[in-house]
Amino acid sequence: MNNENAIDPEVLDAIADALRERGLEDTPYARKFEKRIVNKLVGQFHESDLLDLINDMPSKE
Repeated sequence: MNNENAIDPEVLDAIADALRERGLEDTPYARKFEKRIVNKLVGQFHESDLLDLINDMPSKE
């Protein structure tokens, strides 16, 4: 079973919209971000994942 099946589609849309607004859609960072947020929502997220996401976030230029 796909983890995303257990998550409200509106939540996934909001994540995609936020990444699109930041100009990060379809980037390696966005794929990692989406995967880790989905993991968080289904209870498979580690605290270190959050720190990795923050440290890897591209700057807005």
